[in-house]
Amino acid sequence: PRPIILLSNDDGVMAPGIEAAAEALRPLGDLWICAPDSERSSCSHAMTLKAPVFVRKLDTKKYAVSGTPGDAAFIAFANILPTRPSLVVSGINYGPNLGKDAFYSGTVAAAREGAFRGVRSLAISLVQGNDFTHASRFLGRLAKVLLGRTTPFPMNDMGGFLLNVNVPPGKPCGASWTRLGKREYGDHVIKRKSPRHQTYYWIDGGPLDLPAAKDTDVGVVKQGRVSITPLVVDLTDEDAFFYLRDVFSKAFASLG
Repeated sequence: PRPIILLSNDDGVMAPGIEAAAEALRPLGDLWICAPDSERSSCSHAMTLKAPVFVRKLDTKKYAVSGTPGDAAFIAFANILPTRPSLVVSGINYGPNLGKDAFYSGTVAAAREGAFRGVRSLAISLVQGNDFTHASRFLGRLAKVLLGRTTPFPMNDMGGFLLNVNVPPGKPCGASWTRLGKREYGDHVIKRKSPRHQTYYWIDGGPLDLPAAKDTDVGVVKQGRVSITPLVVDLTDEDAFFYLRDVFSKAFASLG
């Protein structure tokens, strides 16, 4: 049987990026699409728990979900897919998911939901522009390798095989394994009054052009290369764990 692939995103089920991803993935397996019905950018791993989530079947294996990317992936696993998928892909996102964007990104969250369940998962983003040709081609190559591996990928007790891929504009001159880089924004919050004299705030501020280490995702895409960053699901800081355990051991002992 052909491997089952789940495709989602945070730009919406009809976004050009998800169509480009689908084109690359269909030759590789039995493709199922389950994604938000409209854009849900920067919603991170939010889940809809206090309101109903509606699902519309758009095609034989294509579904639009009224909730978040996390909702879409969660519902796909629980109620839509015929069996457990071999691969979860989220994207191709319109815009970068570099550095700490990974914490805000709904695109990364949909892929992370797959990683939570022990499935090989990846999020892919086009850093700039709206020509998804090269990003789609790279996705096809990467997905083929991931699906072709029969040996287990490294995972911890929380699951956790998750790749965050960022593709530069134009034809890439290569690809590199990277770590998350430093990506800062010019934090700007605009305070205004509505016509009904209610105060509201508009969060604004674009990314700052800061120096970036060459081995980071931020630095690599500036070189015109594809960045591939393995992300962990277990956020425990191991170094801090052992240090703080020793520092506070006596203080905590007195609580007993």
